[in-house]
Amino acid sequence: MKQFLLQPKTALYVCGFLFAAQLALTGFLNSSFLTGFVGSSRVGLIYSSGAILSIISVLVMPRLLGRFGLYRFIVFFLALNALASSNLAHATTTGYAIGCFVVWFVSNSLIALSFDELLEHYSADKMTGSIRGSYLTIMNFAWLLSPLASGFIFSKGGYTGLYTFVSIVVASICLIAIIRFRGFHDPTYERASIKTTLSKITEHPGLRRIFAANLILQGFYATMVVYSPIYLHTHLGFEWKTLGIIFTIMLLPFVLFELPLGRLADRIGEKKILIAGFLIGAVATAAVGIVGGVPAAVWAAILFLTRTGASAIEIMTESFFFKSVGGQSPGIISMFRTLSPLAYIVVPVAAAGILRFLPITSLFIFAAMMLLVGALIARKLTNAPQ
Repeated sequence: MKQFLLQPKTALYVCGFLFAAQLALTGFLNSSFLTGFVGSSRVGLIYSSGAILSIISVLVMPRLLGRFGLYRFIVFFLALNALASSNLAHATTTGYAIGCFVVWFVSNSLIALSFDELLEHYSADKMTGSIRGSYLTIMNFAWLLSPLASGFIFSKGGYTGLYTFVSIVVASICLIAIIRFRGFHDPTYERASIKTTLSKITEHPGLRRIFAANLILQGFYATMVVYSPIYLHTHLGFEWKTLGIIFTIMLLPFVLFELPLGRLADRIGEKKILIAGFLIGAVATAAVGIVGGVPAAVWAAILFLTRTGASAIEIMTESFFFKSVGGQSPGIISMFRTLSPLAYIVVPVAAAGILRFLPITSLFIFAAMMLLVGALIARKLTNAPQ
């Protein structure tokens, strides 16, 4: 096995695929699992709590890396994640289930960031777009395949079988990490305070703008993930079987486009592709709020275009960011990764206020407007050094 995983990037690609698979296997069923303990009205509070703790943990992570090293850090949290998954499989009380889920949720954020650090360590700047594109494509391919596998496992073993399987997957990742990354030589990590890190970001025009672009993208994801299924199922009456097909088509751009776009960015830079991604996403997202009752095929096409724009934005922000920041700057990388949980805190709160006065379709119009703002921000961007 060690010989098969001699190349560090090969090991990371395998770990990335398995890690994304375990997230996707449970992604569509976690909320239903928690509903059985706390009811549907309180599930959002558990996710918000997990997001807040993820932000705190990610911000503390650079200090932990400096003290314990990346290898020990990633092995510890992979083992903790596998243990939490295994315990979720047998949780019978509310407090125990919530506790295990929050530990699982937070450790996922830290593991993902650890893989970012490893991949950055083994990536040359001139190949960042290609390497990040390959990594994201592999992970997105796992997301594309996992819903079918999730349904099969759940039909055979219920939540117990599903979380047990996930714990085995994570334990396998941990084993690969132990075999391949033992003896990893940590770089000298910058040990800057949160205030100093924020100053570095705000004083660097490129970083400031790419942070803004990523925050808009994460806000788009939070809006679409939470509210588009509600709109399509509850308001337009699409059955979940039909929505499963629509959502599978919707996710295809992440598999089809991110690798070639990453390679293109290594040649021509990120700016033009980023602007195009924001514009495509804005037009398609506005259509979500306008078209109403059209056939499923039309909805599949519209949502495909929303993710076509999002896939371009995602790989361009990743490419630009990691060309601008080295692996010795975990504080800045941590800040970059806090934008996703931050969006899942801010968007539901803002949406709750908007929905008191406006219909659900207005959320998609607001999301489209934010994507247009992203295009304006991208216009002022200077391509990252190749």
